[in-house]
Formats: sequence, C-alpha cells, structure tokens
Amino acid sequence: MGKEKKAADAKAVLFKRLYGVKPGTFHKMLLILQKEFNALHKNGSKPPKLTPEDKL
Repeated sequence: MGKEKKAADAKAVLFKRLYGVKPGTFHKMLLILQKEFNALHKNGSKPPKLTPEDKL
C-alpha cells in the first residue's frame, strides 16, 4: 500500500497518474468493491491475500 499512502498526500494530478482515475471516482469504486467483498465473504472463508484496495 505504499502507492496509496503516497497518493493520499499528493495532488489529484499525481493521484490520477498513479491510479488512472480521479480520487472521488476511486473512492466510489472502492465502496462498491468493499460491499461486494463483504457479501461474498459474509459466511466466512479463508481471508484473501489482497485487500480490496490492492485489488483495485
């Protein structure tokens, strides 16, 4: 998650260069992904190696 920490402190331009989307769009996509992730793993299973943020 080194990229995300760097991008959090940077301007929107740098964030867009790192991720390819604007910060607002990234956070909307992350919320949708986390909802689906929680629904998929609500019954319990082996935790994945990558977090939803890393998958994005």
